[in-house]
Amino acid sequence: MSNLVIYLGLLLFTMLLIIIIILGKIHQRRNLWQRLGIPHDEPGYIFGNLNGLSLARPFANAIRRTYNKYKLHRIPFCGFVMLTKPIAIVTDLDLAQDILVRDADKFSDRDSYHNKVDDTFSENLWNLEGEEWRELHRKLAPLFTMEKIQKVFPNIVQEADELVDALDEMDQEVVDIYDLCQRYIADVIADSLLALECHTLQKPISEFRVYGNDHVTKPRSKVAVALMECQRFVARAHHLTQTLEEVIDFFYSYIGAAVLEQEHNKYERDNFIRQLVDIKNEKEEKNRLSFDEIVANSALFFTAGYDTCASTMTFALYELGTKRHIQKKLREEIMQVLEKYNDELTLEAIDEMKYLDMVISETLRKYPIYPYVERVANCDYHTKEPDFKILKGMTVLIPIEAILRDHDIYPDSFKFQPERFEAGKATRRHPMAWIPFGDGPRSCIGMRLGQLMIRIGLITLLTNYEFYGCHRTPVPMRIDKKSRLLRPEKDVYLRVLSLE
Repeated sequence: MSNLVIYLGLLLFTMLLIIIIILGKIHQRRNLWQRLGIPHDEPGYIFGNLNGLSLARPFANAIRRTYNKYKLHRIPFCGFVMLTKPIAIVTDLDLAQDILVRDADKFSDRDSYHNKVDDTFSENLWNLEGEEWRELHRKLAPLFTMEKIQKVFPNIVQEADELVDALDEMDQEVVDIYDLCQRYIADVIADSLLALECHTLQKPISEFRVYGNDHVTKPRSKVAVALMECQRFVARAHHLTQTLEEVIDFFYSYIGAAVLEQEHNKYERDNFIRQLVDIKNEKEEKNRLSFDEIVANSALFFTAGYDTCASTMTFALYELGTKRHIQKKLREEIMQVLEKYNDELTLEAIDEMKYLDMVISETLRKYPIYPYVERVANCDYHTKEPDFKILKGMTVLIPIEAILRDHDIYPDSFKFQPERFEAGKATRRHPMAWIPFGDGPRSCIGMRLGQLMIRIGLITLLTNYEFYGCHRTPVPMRIDKKSRLLRPEKDVYLRVLSLE
């Protein structure tokens, strides 16, 4: 009996000691900004500067409020506590440029959770760090050169023509344009780029849309997400993964089949899978991609491009449909340029559509898909203000959404005004005033391709249809509060009439 009492006493003592150590570490991290003398709001003990466990829209809103408050202090950055994790929020555009561009080698990694043991799917270009990221980037970057994009250009134009066919077959005046844009982007990425049989424009409820949506929107446990963000050692010890198992199985099955098809039978059209397979079969091992790398990064291309491009295209059509004078001006430009090129859509013609560039730039400003980008300091970093030092291992956050909606940079920032991006006005702003895709070596590798898909889709639609707001059009636009990315909450209806 006495041994049992001693054992229980030791167990209780050990548990209390572990709890005290954990609480001590939480207290230490929570009070980091106070010890460093960095301006910050007083964090709560459990949720820090958040009101709960949610790291979706409420987190983005909290970042924007914090930026708006502390940018007035004229300091390089302020402190923020995400649950138990201290984060530096950059409030100075010069420092943002230093971190992302000038001194990018000192902030070379994203602050992304990945789990090599339990989730090889997460070992992709977005998440990898250090030398592993540099090697993978070296192999994949050539896929996104202008030369390679030109090869898939006809494929994208063909999918845009099928978008028009699908809209004609619907034979409806009031159309959910979010659904339509998702289907178009899914087909462009899957059919044209990855050589996968998707055909979502003909079959709206396709597996690719289901699994693409699951990867982006299917809710995870808030506790699991919090651990993956703030206690990564604990998350990996409990085998937590970013990706749902059924999503992993789906992409391995379909992309694996596409790789085998490319190995044995060359596709008639140029596509990224062919180019990935060519890299896989490089003579020198150091230049090769593994099968797992092909699957993980092909899935990344699909999931990263699918919702971001579809949402941006939807937001643009929404603004054009509710602001008819802008739509009219844009259509006139498109028609004039196409007439010059004998009604043939070419890359050269698209380059001449300057007002289209302005409309898309303003769409990405008003509706930035990514609310922020994160970097991790790989050394102690001294800013231009002596009392503001970023410590090694610290997460630094560039608040993209807050910058793009800053009234001091963009007066009346909640208004949609493409003229903000006229050449003379745009060049007078700070280079970091418009970074919807980030900047520097770790900016979005598919930025040009994504914008091209959106441009071709908008050009094709506007040369065939007029878009109007209607009784089912959400005013103002409703944003999904459960998503970390900025995306419509649900259906976005517009009235669509043929120009013929």
